[in-house]
Amino acid sequence: AFEGCSLITLDMPTTVTKWGSRVFACSNLEKITISSTIKEIPDGMFESCIFLEGAVIPDNIEVIGNSAFSQCDRFKTVIIGKNVKTIKANAFRYSGLKEVIIPANVEKVENGAFANQWPLEKAVIEGKTVFSYPGYFIHTLMISPITVICPPSAVSPCLRQSMINQASPFSPFLKKDRLYVSLLSISL
Repeated sequence: AFEGCSLITLDMPTTVTKWGSRVFACSNLEKITISSTIKEIPDGMFESCIFLEGAVIPDNIEVIGNSAFSQCDRFKTVIIGKNVKTIKANAFRYSGLKEVIIPANVEKVENGAFANQWPLEKAVIEGKTVFSYPGYFIHTLMISPITVICPPSAVSPCLRQSMINQASPFSPFLKKDRLYVSLLSISL
């Protein structure tokens, strides 16, 4: 519908309760306000919106679709609402996030949801989120140092051991039931 359009600002109308996939993909959007009447951000909705700098995912959203914000080069911040349960594959892949906080309400993060976040400096996992393939989340850590903060139970023992094995020259440590890991590189 609006794919590739020259819209710069979007205030989604509350009269629309469902959007189609890729509806605003490849547009010139810089700022968006997501409607309080939708439950899901569809697949590719804002994919390749290279001028979009961030988003607030409101509390009414339960699912962030496949590639919803992927390849948003200037994307720096995302605030994930308290009712998001699933972040689908490649949702934020190749976006420019510097920090990501995955709230405790997020139950599942699918393959590649946060892959290739080269400026990423900090990842906070607040709950017991299930990563369908954790390597894709951690793959982003290959370029520069990053701090991962999560409850020890939030990640699988396999991933936690991989993080510990790769945490050179810094060692992980526990502090107030959080696992802190500073990584210079990792390969899973």
